[in-house]
Amino acid sequence: MRNWVMTAVTGMTLSFTWFGITTSVQIDGRWTNAEFGIDLIIELTEAGIKARRVDQENWYVYEEYREGQYRDEDGNNYYIVDENTIEWEDQSGDKHLRFIRKEVDPGDPISRHTSPPAETGKQLNKSGDLHVERHHHYSGTSVSTIHLSGKWTNLTTKQTIFVQAKRNFIHVKATGADWASFERSDGNTFIDKNGNRYDHKNGRLEYISRTGDFYMRFVR
Repeated sequence: MRNWVMTAVTGMTLSFTWFGITTSVQIDGRWTNAEFGIDLIIELTEAGIKARRVDQENWYVYEEYREGQYRDEDGNNYYIVDENTIEWEDQSGDKHLRFIRKEVDPGDPISRHTSPPAETGKQLNKSGDLHVERHHHYSGTSVSTIHLSGKWTNLTTKQTIFVQAKRNFIHVKATGADWASFERSDGNTFIDKNGNRYDHKNGRLEYISRTGDFYMRFVR
């Protein structure tokens, strides 16, 4: 199970609202997961965050797409839970790791690290050269439900839908209709209790009715 655990968030100070409470959070520094014995170094980048495990040399880069939330190019996510806790979620929503802030000795050379700014969606080695590699041992083509959150529109009819992410579910609401729940059936397909489904393909959401006789395509 350890071999899919690879990366993390980067450092900055920011304010965000979590369950209605505004908190000032300093997220640069060291984080640890005691269960798997993983220590992370976290730094700020121009586009969001980067991090590396203390026992590895490569940096992994995440772009901030919402306040306190970060995503890499494969769809894996980091979330700020509170000032002392962050959580990593893989692109399928099945794997989760929680990290706690770790106090370090100011004299520890690892805690006094410096490095150049990273480019979004890329991986840096210790020399600052770019590597185009996948960010995790765990890999796949599953879309993250968080990536689907937001407003989608059918360009022909102008029909809009709103999507909320719930780990392995998405909740979908069309204008004038109630919320409907769709459960993930594979990496990019979500099905409701009646057999209607949404497929995520090439950055689009495609709705297909249970009988297959009704189809709509939605884009951002």
